[in-house]
Amino acid sequence: MKVDLVEMSNGTLRIRLDGNSRGFKKMVKMGYCSSEPNEEGCYEVKAKMNIELVYDLVVKEAKASKENDCLKTKVVNGKRTYTVCWIEEWRKLFPRGLNEYTNRLYKGNLNECNKKMFNFLSRSDYEKEIIFKATKYALSLAERNDYRYFPQAHYFIEKDGTSMLGQYCELIKDGDENLNSTDINKTIL
Repeated sequence: MKVDLVEMSNGTLRIRLDGNSRGFKKMVKMGYCSSEPNEEGCYEVKAKMNIELVYDLVVKEAKASKENDCLKTKVVNGKRTYTVCWIEEWRKLFPRGLNEYTNRLYKGNLNECNKKMFNFLSRSDYEKEIIFKATKYALSLAERNDYRYFPQAHYFIEKDGTSMLGQYCELIKDGDENLNSTDINKTIL
């Protein structure tokens, strides 16, 4: 689904989008958006609508659903929750238990993993397969050092605006020379 920000003036955001998207339907149901387009084919979003929420409901969801049908957001009691249907499978790649050097769970926090992975997928072009290969590669390298400095799963996705996952996805995408090593290939493929 294509979403275009047409303009924002006088507290009204005008967007051009597919009127059948889940995000759009949520906005109409919540009273934040007109249900019919104007003469230019734009839907008007009311001033009280938080721009970040518009982004979450429409833009992120449109991009995420295009890339992966199992990404979902919902608002319960004013709190937004994020779900990536394969996040448990991804977390299983990480070792069980506590990292003896940091005394923290390798797998990290499930809710934080969901939220950060949803955001990662919404702003990147990496698919599940690349993410899994990149994670396996990073973990295979970390294992050599007893995972000494390896972050928890949710911090591996993103911490302080930096994504180790993104860096390893880039290595996989670009074809890091170490990937040709037989032992690494057995681990990640």
